[in-house]
Amino acid sequence: MAETWKAEGLGVRAIARRLNEAEIPTKRGGEAKWHATTGQRLLDNNARSARDRARKKEETRRTRATKILGGIR
Repeated sequence: MAETWKAEGLGVRAIARRLNEAEIPTKRGGEAKWHATTGQRLLDNNARSARDRARKKEETRRTRATKILGGIR
């Protein structure tokens, strides 16, 4: 469904809106709503998994901390 809307030229915000209007449940279910970022990740063939994103975020934090605290003893 979302792939068809993307092929029709709809942006990720419009796709998220349609998914919410159609009451398509998210992975979390319940009252959770679709967001543009989630739709973009869903449609992106090169998207990284949540675990990969978390690992990259942690690497970035450690690199920044090392730069800031590296010279302090």
